Amino acid sequence: MTARGTPRGRPSGPVQPPSLPGDHDGDLLGHPHGEVRLPDRPVRVVTGSRGAIRPLLPGRSQTSSHPRLSVPAARVSGGLRCRGNWIQLVKFGVVGASGYGVNLVVYALLLKHAGLQYVAAATGSFLLAASWNYLWNRTWTFRAERGNFRIQGIRFFIVSAAVYGANIGVLAAFVSAGLGRIVAQAIAIIFVTPLNFLGNKLWSFRR
Repeated sequence: MTARGTPRGRPSGPVQPPSLPGDHDGDLLGHPHGEVRLPDRPVRVVTGSRGAIRPLLPGRSQTSSHPRLSVPAARVSGGLRCRGNWIQLVKFGVVGASGYGVNLVVYALLLKHAGLQYVAAATGSFLLAASWNYLWNRTWTFRAERGNFRIQGIRFFIVSAAVYGANIGVLAAFVSAGLGRIVAQAIAIIFVTPLNFLGNKLWSFRR
């Protein structure tokens, strides 16, 4: 028998939500002093754009100890791990060494036999060595990346002009410091070679 007006199978009093484990002693939500406590066991949360699941442990910071690399840093890191870049660097060094010899020989000839001032002699030797380097780098070092001869040649000589300016600055500084003019030029060329490679790799021979 049920009370009059009460549907069969339903309780006559207010409906209570089902109790959760630990409610009776205040471990989860029903704390006797009105406090809310979370369970001590790990809670799994969804993070990231792909919905990866990772555990969230009590008392442990969730800040990543390995922050994501910035885009430039990631590109540099990837470039250093690429074997092809190192092969190109070796080839560029071989071509640069031959151009280095051309530069010094022509510089010495213009300085001693043509009677030119050292900046003028460096300019003449630079133009000849740059032409030599362009032809060999185009046909060997950056063969896979070579494109329009004229466009890449213009880019190459723009990079070479920037490198030349750096070369003249270093050369003048060494000469002012008392180094011999030929020794100073030999050291200055070594100083500007990395700048030369990066400019040609990243821009001159890029399609």
